[in-house]
Amino acid sequence: MGSKQKRSVKELNNSLTSTPIKPKSKQQKMENLNESEIVKIIGEMSEKLNKLDKLDLIETRLNSIDTDIKDLKHSLTYQQEVVAEVQSVQAVQENKLKVIEEKVGRIEEEKAKLAREIIDMRAHSMRSNLIFYNIREENTPNEKEEVENKIKSLLRDKELNSETEKIEIERAHRLGRNRNGTKPRPIVVKFLRFQDKEMIKRNAYKFKDIGVGISDQFPKEIQEERNKLYPVFKDARSKGHKAFLVKDKLFINGQIYGR
Repeated sequence: MGSKQKRSVKELNNSLTSTPIKPKSKQQKMENLNESEIVKIIGEMSEKLNKLDKLDLIETRLNSIDTDIKDLKHSLTYQQEVVAEVQSVQAVQENKLKVIEEKVGRIEEEKAKLAREIIDMRAHSMRSNLIFYNIREENTPNEKEEVENKIKSLLRDKELNSETEKIEIERAHRLGRNRNGTKPRPIVVKFLRFQDKEMIKRNAYKFKDIGVGISDQFPKEIQEERNKLYPVFKDARSKGHKAFLVKDKLFINGQIYGR
């Protein structure tokens, strides 16, 4: 009995010595900290809290930026749709404009062609006409009626050929308004037969001794072009080239000048 009690006490002591001692609690640790350590811990905690606040602020800003990016993407998508629509409308308008320009081009071509045809028709209607220059103009009431007689008398005096008396004049009149006391106005004469007109033109040199000049009559557009070409024509002739004017075209040695 006594020995058993001794073992129990011994075992109890062994048990107490072998049982681990529990660490002190946080409260006990805090109680053991001095003031400077506490201040340091508080500072570290405050710094961590500040970092957390900054992280929250960054997150807020990131969310705001993400929202702005989404808005920008939406706006960009809208702008792209608007641009695509504008480009589509522009393409339609450009096609319409192209069609209009093509139509205008054709109209301009037709207009130019028609204008040329009218000029050619006028030139053809003048093919039997000659213009006489420097024939004395009388300031009398009958001057208009006497113009034809003056031309006939002029042709008879020159005795161009045996057929001179048979030359028939369809009409004759002076060009432009009456210019009293100045150079006489030219006389345009339309001959009944083209052959008579050509014969008189071939003999035009015979009228130079009395100061009378003779030339073909052309529409204004053709005459203006001939006036531009005449100096070139004259220069080519002076150099011995074969040159002649046909309406509004100059031929030099068989080639059309300016082409």
